[in-house]
Amino acid sequence: EGIPAAMTYQRRGRYSWPITIYPTKLHVGTRGEKRRVVDTEAEPIEVRGWAIADADRYQDIQLDGNQEIVMFEIGVSDHPAFHDRRITSSAIVRWDGYWWDIVHPPKQAGRMVNRHVRHWRLSIRRKPIGSDPLG
Repeated sequence: EGIPAAMTYQRRGRYSWPITIYPTKLHVGTRGEKRRVVDTEAEPIEVRGWAIADADRYQDIQLDGNQEIVMFEIGVSDHPAFHDRRITSSAIVRWDGYWWDIVHPPKQAGRMVNRHVRHWRLSIRRKPIGSDPLG
């Protein structure tokens, strides 16, 4: 199946979807090392999102042994959690019935434009089917 190249879904109305993002927190280990981990006790963040599907931004790779790698770039509505760094590349996403990892740090788009255009771009990679990162 797949999404045609050079098509962007609208951000509002029937072409945007609810996306759940599980934020991160700073965890200090027993040796004092700091790292970001998914905060399972925090309230999940609900945003509206849309797939940005260009040939360069959508990948569905089939490898030997029935291994599949699916990557998307999605746009999500602006949320304060992006600004206070609760959503980083360590966060996880629930979208389209699957779990997704954020591959790169979120990028803000439309920062210098009006608030109706401001959004964030997330590069996401689908986790293997059957995995439950919260379970």
